[in-house]
Formats: sequence, C-alpha cells, structure tokens
Amino acid sequence: MWEWEPWRLNPAVSIPAALIWSWGLTWLLRQAALRLVEQINPRLTKKNPLFDFSSHAPVWPLTTLTTLIAVWLLGPTPVGLAVIVFNNVLVTLGWVDARTGLLPDLLTLPLLWLGLLVNLNGALTPLPDAVIGAVAGYLWLWITFQVFFRITGKAGIGQGDFKLLAALGAWLGWMALPWVLLLASVTALVWAGIMKIRGRLERGQAISFGPYLAAGGVTVMFYLLA
Repeated sequence: MWEWEPWRLNPAVSIPAALIWSWGLTWLLRQAALRLVEQINPRLTKKNPLFDFSSHAPVWPLTTLTTLIAVWLLGPTPVGLAVIVFNNVLVTLGWVDARTGLLPDLLTLPLLWLGLLVNLNGALTPLPDAVIGAVAGYLWLWITFQVFFRITGKAGIGQGDFKLLAALGAWLGWMALPWVLLLASVTALVWAGIMKIRGRLERGQAISFGPYLAAGGVTVMFYLLA
C-alpha cells in the first residue's frame, strides 16, 4: 500500500492534532448537513421531532473512536488524514439518513471524487479498481432498484444509496463492495428484527439503508488497513 510520505510528528503531537482535525471536521459537517436538509425539505428541521440536531451527541464519540483507530493504523500520514475525512463524512451521512431519510448529494458526491483522487496513485486501492468500484457501486443498487420497482411498483432503495455505494467503491475498490453490502444488509435485517419485536417497526415500513452502508464502509476500510 502506498501511503505517501509520513510526517515527522511525535505521537504526543500527532494524536491531539488528528483529534482537533476530526472534531473541527465533525462540527463543519454538522453545520453543512443541517443547512442542506433545510434547503431540501425545511419541514424536516422545523416540524419533525425525529430531526433534532441536539441528538448529534452520539456522532462525536463515533468520529473520535474512528479517528484514533485511523491514527493507530496509519500514523501521521496524508492518507491517514484522508481516512479520517472518509470516516467522519460516513458517520455524518449515516446520522442524517437515519434522522431524515436523506443522503445529500453535496456530501456523497464530493466523497466519491475525493476517493478517486486519493487513489490516483493507489493509496488504498489501484485506481482502475477504484473507478470500477465507483461505477459498479452505483449500478449495483440502481439495477436492484429497477428490478424491485418493476416487480412491486415500489421504490425499495433511495437514489442517495446509489451514490453512497459508488463513493465507497471509489475509496475501497470494487472487490470490497460485496463485503460492504453483506455487512450492511445483515446489520439492517438484525436491527429491523429488533425494532419489530419492540413494536417500533410496522409491516411494510421503510427503513433508511444509508446508516448501514456507512457502517459497512467504515468496517471494511479498517479491515483492509489492518
């Protein structure tokens, strides 16, 4: 794996610096997500009690944990900094989708382009694998959507999920996509089963798939780096 040139930073400096970078990014992404959702559908932020940004608190420990793992695995390197961005954007997207059912293009598409840029020289996966991963990720869910829609007349998958999986393919490569989808699907099914047992999920009720794709992406990323 080509990790670019490491920075000569003492761990006593690199870890606090990474955390400051991560926390600042988390705050900026939170602000951006709020404004994006307000632009797409203002009612979600003004009338829907589920979209309460005071509940953003769980995002902070998640981004902190993933940042510490990234620093531990990659050290003070530019690719480590990029992986922190990857993780923080995914955590934010998963949280927004869980709250609103939306995956804003202004977060998913830059994540896709950044993944291709990071892999220009094969930092995480060879560039051809990244390009194929981006195309395959989008088409995989798009075809699934089309088949399901023609059989049932219902939209089983949101279009934001297509772009999110394309972004994951751009970062991780096409060979990682089956594992991302497997982890996301199993986790979603388990959680749906728990919610149904607790009486909080009705028959036919849609659930957001973005949080599970995000969790699968972060998990597979760390597995590949380990």
